[in-house]
Amino acid sequence: MKYSIDTSALINLSRYPKDIFKGLWIDFDKLCASHVVVSSDAVVDELAVREGDELLEWCKQRDNFLYPLDIPMQEALTEVNSRCNLVDHENHRSEGDPFVVAIAYLNDLSVISDEKPRKHPAARMKIPDACQEMGLRHLSLFDFIRSEGWTY
Repeated sequence: MKYSIDTSALINLSRYPKDIFKGLWIDFDKLCASHVVVSSDAVVDELAVREGDELLEWCKQRDNFLYPLDIPMQEALTEVNSRCNLVDHENHRSEGDPFVVAIAYLNDLSVISDEKPRKHPAARMKIPDACQEMGLRHLSLFDFIRSEGWTY
């Protein structure tokens, strides 16, 4: 199975210090290096507001972790944006979300995020809602760890 990971899950993962949860980070890094877990430059851009953050530096050091914005990806992004209202344009929030969903949609991947579904149908979609709309599997960070069979 392959995964597209969102900012929320990466931030939650970063709360597990590498010096204490070394095995978790080694296992996660292996999946990223082998393209089992991928993400988008847009997610790294969301992390950029956390200047000097260890997670931001970790992502920047892993080019193979970032999915390219090629023509098929642009077409998938257009499809996701036409069906899912994910971005809060007014507050410039969740700008990476369509990219995470589009990567999964294009490649038939599961999405890892720690977002919860929207509370009201008229509200802006969250990643779990978009996954449902696009026919994708959504996993929390813990669901992902369990699906990989990891225990620490």
